[in-house]
Amino acid sequence: MLTDIYDPKALTATLMPLGFRFSKARGQSFLIDPAVPAAMARHLPPRARALEIGPGPGALTRALLQDAEAVVAIESDATLAAFLGGELEGESKLILLHADAVKTDLGALARQHSLAVACGNLPYAVTTPLLTALLRAGEYGVMLLMVQREVAQRLVSPPGSRVYGAFTVFARVYCESEILFTVPPESFFPRPLVTSAVIRLTRRPRPLVRDDDAARFFALVRAAFAHRRKTLANSLSASLGVCKETVAQQLRRAGIDPNARAETLDIPQFLAAAAQRATEGGDAG
Repeated sequence: MLTDIYDPKALTATLMPLGFRFSKARGQSFLIDPAVPAAMARHLPPRARALEIGPGPGALTRALLQDAEAVVAIESDATLAAFLGGELEGESKLILLHADAVKTDLGALARQHSLAVACGNLPYAVTTPLLTALLRAGEYGVMLLMVQREVAQRLVSPPGSRVYGAFTVFARVYCESEILFTVPPESFFPRPLVTSAVIRLTRRPRPLVRDDDAARFFALVRAAFAHRRKTLANSLSASLGVCKETVAQQLRRAGIDPNARAETLDIPQFLAAAAQRATEGGDAG
C-alpha cells in the first residue's frame, strides 16, 4: 500500500526507520497540500517531457505523471530516492536518478531524454546555482519552479525596484518570468519560515545577448551591482579598476548618466554600456 505522503505522521513513520533525517542546512521541506502540485502540473505544456529536480517523497512527481509524456526525476538523497523508487515501481513514464542536480550536466540530461520542461521545488540553499544551470543549459523551453518568494520577486522585478539586481538581468536575458501563485508555509512539513512562490520561466527564441558578447556583458553587469550604494560610475570604477572619469565618459557616450544607480538601468542600457567599453578597448572582465 502506498504511503500517504500528505500526512506528516505517516510519512515520517515510514521514512525515519529507513534512516532519513530532515536537513535544515539544505532547507528540506515536503509538500503536504495536494492542491499545490496539482496546480503546478496544470501549467505543463501538452505532451511534456519533464525534468523534476528534487522530487523528495514524490508529491509533484505523482502530479506530473498524470499528464506528462515522461518524467526524469533527479534526487540527491539516497533514502528518498530508494523510497520513491519503491513507491512508484513499475511506473513506465518515470526515470528516477540518484544524483546531485547541482553537479549534473542538465543540458546533456535534457538531450539524452529529449526533455524540454524543468520542474521542481528547489531547495533554498541551492536555488541560484540550479537556476543558473537550467538557464545556461539552453534546452528547457519552460521552467515551472517553486522558489522562495523573495527569489521569485527578484526575477520578475522591473528596473528601479530595490530587489532588481544582477541575477534579474541574467535571467531576463534568457527568459521571460511570471509568478503564478504563492504557497504559504503551512503547505509544507516541516513548516519553513518563509513563503514560497511558483514561477514560470519561458525561454526566449534567442537570448537578448549574443554568445560572443555574453562574458563581457555579464561581467559589466556584475561590476555595476557590486556596490549598490554607489553611483554607476563609482561602482564600475571600483570593481573594474578603471579611472572613474574614463568610465564616466564611456557611460555618457552610451547615453547613460554616470550618476545613475545600476538598478535603474534596463537591459538595452547595459548592452549599450558594454558595447561602448568594447569599442574603446575596455576590459569588463
